[in-house]
Amino acid sequence: MGAAASSIASVAPVDAIVPDKAEGQAPTGPLSPFPPEIIDAMLDYLEWPEVLALLRVNSVFYSAIAWRVVDRVRIFERDGVLELEAQHTEQRLFLPPRVVSKWLPVLVEQVDIYPHAARLIHPPNWRMYEQHKSPALEALCGPKRRAQPDLPSFRTLRLFFGGADGHNVLHTDMPPYEQHYLSCLMAPTRRPTTITLRDVPAKALKHLHSLLPDDYCYLLERQVHVIGPDLVGEHGTVNGTIYLNWWAGGRALTKLESAEVVFWTPTGGEWLPIPRTREAEWSHGLLQRWFDRMLRTLQMSFIELSGPAPPPELVPGTPQPRQQPQVRLTIVNAGAISPACYARPADVTQPDKWASYRAREDAVKAAFDDVWTSTLPPTLGAKRAQLAQRVRFVSLDEWVQEGRWRGVFDPAEVGLEG
Repeated sequence: MGAAASSIASVAPVDAIVPDKAEGQAPTGPLSPFPPEIIDAMLDYLEWPEVLALLRVNSVFYSAIAWRVVDRVRIFERDGVLELEAQHTEQRLFLPPRVVSKWLPVLVEQVDIYPHAARLIHPPNWRMYEQHKSPALEALCGPKRRAQPDLPSFRTLRLFFGGADGHNVLHTDMPPYEQHYLSCLMAPTRRPTTITLRDVPAKALKHLHSLLPDDYCYLLERQVHVIGPDLVGEHGTVNGTIYLNWWAGGRALTKLESAEVVFWTPTGGEWLPIPRTREAEWSHGLLQRWFDRMLRTLQMSFIELSGPAPPPELVPGTPQPRQQPQVRLTIVNAGAISPACYARPADVTQPDKWASYRAREDAVKAAFDDVWTSTLPPTLGAKRAQLAQRVRFVSLDEWVQEGRWRGVFDPAEVGLEG
């Protein structure tokens, strides 16, 4: 098992799964001839099938090991039924939810929600809802008419959308102009500190807030947009919108620290919008209009995200007035964007000019800097300089090495062993 096991064994065992997972000892006695530290050490020498077998020995081993091999759940639709799979983020260990159904709500740190039919969660009666919910999902959502568990360890929500090919966003059976009026009942009631948006169609960004309660983002510290090359619009339009301030009312969030945009190239190579017209390729002018709009909407929404400062009213329960958010914007993998999107036609034909990642990233950064002059007037030069200092460009490798991929990608997606 090697490194996979050692990462699990690095934390002290707990006594009966408690929310903070930090105090207590696994019980010993007739059920276990081993003290907790020996159970911990065992994990360094066991393969995953053996760990699963050890989980089933008795409650002592279960309580000492269970939460270390499950930390997230995946909710998706299969054959008209809402399914749930429990797994571990690092080792991609898939466990039958029945193995951890008793303590599953306490174990979950991350919830992944994939596209599903709205009729499965918004039926006319509770009986139909129960018919569409798998026994696995029951462990997380509870029986009919009962509120969802609090999920005390929950921190990260990942929302997977249909991309530009599917206009249905998260609810696959909603008409294109009505889907944003229906909130998703699968979102945990506890507010997350990180939200990751994967493959959300650009046209739907301004409707995202309606998928969640109005105050769902008030604890948000980090938001990440993963932008794939197939999210450029429908029917031949180049929709480059990246709207960071998407929550209800566009209100400033005092806890938000980081906004990240990742230009995702899952197979490597250049990031180039996929054509949605009958033509084989985008024209150079069309690509440049996409690039220009993408930069402008990204920068304008970052300005909105960073201010102006909210009114000096008091936050309920605290004596301090609200502070203006000091959000940092990180643009990841910009150097992968094809020069065809921003270079002059004559320059595109010079492969040596764009041979290095840094040369391409510098070109995107220069274009982003140029946009400041058109989005903020000269009278706000100080504001512009202040905001520019909170923007950084990093490569995908640098971002991964910083550990920022956690809560955004699976290990295998960023070239780590899963």
